[in-house]
Amino acid sequence: MSDQHNWPEMEAHLEALRSKALEMGGPERIEREHSKGKYTVRERVERFIDPGTFDEWGILAHHQETTDDMVHRETPADGLVCGFGKVDGRTILLAADDGTVMGGSRGIVAEKKLGYLRRVAIETGIPAVFLQEASGGRVQELMSGFAGRSFGKGFRDLSMGMSGWVPVVSALMGAGFGQPAFVSGLADFSVMVASGSVGASGPAVVRAAIGESVSDVELGGAEVATNNGIVDTVPATEDELFEQIRRYLRFMPSNSGERPAVFPTVDSPDRRVEELNEIVPTNLRRAYDMRSVIEAVFDSDTEFLEMRQAYGPSLITGLARIDGHTVAVVASQPNVTAGVITTDAADKASRFISLADAFHIPIIFLVDTPGFMVGKDAERSGLAGAASRLLAAIYGATVPKITLILRKSYGLGWFAMNGRPMEPDLLLAWPTASIAQMGPEAAVSIVAAKKIAAADDPDSVRTELLEELREGIDPYGEAASSSVDDIISPAETRAVLASRVPLMANRNRTATAFKHRVPSR
Repeated sequence: MSDQHNWPEMEAHLEALRSKALEMGGPERIEREHSKGKYTVRERVERFIDPGTFDEWGILAHHQETTDDMVHRETPADGLVCGFGKVDGRTILLAADDGTVMGGSRGIVAEKKLGYLRRVAIETGIPAVFLQEASGGRVQELMSGFAGRSFGKGFRDLSMGMSGWVPVVSALMGAGFGQPAFVSGLADFSVMVASGSVGASGPAVVRAAIGESVSDVELGGAEVATNNGIVDTVPATEDELFEQIRRYLRFMPSNSGERPAVFPTVDSPDRRVEELNEIVPTNLRRAYDMRSVIEAVFDSDTEFLEMRQAYGPSLITGLARIDGHTVAVVASQPNVTAGVITTDAADKASRFISLADAFHIPIIFLVDTPGFMVGKDAERSGLAGAASRLLAAIYGATVPKITLILRKSYGLGWFAMNGRPMEPDLLLAWPTASIAQMGPEAAVSIVAAKKIAAADDPDSVRTELLEELREGIDPYGEAASSSVDDIISPAETRAVLASRVPLMANRNRTATAFKHRVPSR
């Protein structure tokens, strides 16, 4: 027997196996994906990762015939492409489901590949991106206790190992019921293509469990997924989705041991923002779109990345830059219920503040709110708990926190939007700012109710009292007592923020790189 290996023959065999895996689920299933306007998993990798930088592992993996139903099936790469590559020149880890292999369902071997990826992320501090298109765990392989333990470990890794340590991105490329939904809930940034869907249980499970017939869209389509906050944005196409992930990663450091990169900008830090005088009405009862303020103030060559826009829409949360420095923006939205803070808005803000704090991103609060929503429905929605979580998130954040009061800051909103009681690093106000423990209208109605009722001309008395009260809550009194650090004109806003953020950017009240996990949605 010869002890010489036939290397050409062995290499040809290896190349044949690799080529077979690259064929994925075969021509018919590939064409089916294309007919739906979708890319295959390997086309997605090519379009998302910097050319020539992807290094795949586990390409020869396949299922292990755990049940009779699986004996004659082929599962190239076990339906999951894993590896690392570069995005904008920075290394990331990538796991991408293959919808042509058993609908993208997750098998035990694929989960082992995912487990290795998560371990690499934890041990190396490299960001992880999951391109998900799966019907959840592969039913044919889920009937054993081992399978349950294997899949459960993924949630532990995401919540206890990766959260708050490395940026985690979930992208839903199609149906994402079951495990992909929970990964999205645990991810820092979650996007879903407009034709996708997401939920804890898919239509088949719902029909089997409770007899309800419902479509993917009805159960977890774009409208549902944005309104319940499980995804941040819903781009129309896969290419737009890839660009949104790139934008998110540009804002973030590779891990919590680093600071976000400072990007050069052509936008002058001293630019005056005269248009703010027109955007924001001096009449406190008139609405306007806070997004216009954000677009005017922050770097014009970096697009504002809003997160969870449709969830709790009376508050805006997102990432921007000021003089090239990444900042997290928490802003009232007077266009939606006058900027009143709802339960959903509070929960959105508290999680976003925790995310920013975990990755050393200064937080800027833009305030114009009459306070929290009131009433029976608000209380039954868990408002008190949500408000408490928001206060705890602000108090617990150790990154620089800057507050600018544009107009109203009333009641508990004074606390919940990082007013003086929350010990902001810098508290600014415009001349139009109005700070009080209660809105003037409500205060007059409660405190002077008997006086107004007894007056010959109740409307005139109410108006007179309102004017007296409003004169007493202008920002100059707050500035005189140092409750406000400075009053600035709207046009000065960019210049002041641009000078203060770099000064404070490296300030940190904790000694360690890692701070805490990021709460699930």
